[in-house]
Amino acid sequence: VYALACVLYHALTGCVPYEKPSDVARLFAHVNDPPPVASTAQPAVPHELDDVIARGMAKDPDERYQSAGDLAVRRCRG
Repeated sequence: VYALACVLYHALTGCVPYEKPSDVARLFAHVNDPPPVASTAQPAVPHELDDVIARGMAKDPDERYQSAGDLAVRRCRG
């Protein structure tokens, strides 16, 4: 689910979620930084998708969608 949310962010913005100068910095960001806000990187992205991405990229797995299908259903139903 986390990886799917990262791919969704990339697809919507054209940018990777954590653009960093090294692999170590990128890994650190994935573990420690808050999820990026897609509508900040790409203003045309609806704010509702920011919430979907944030939940999909939550640091605590228990706070994420339970499955990729759940992410899709929640997005489609709001």
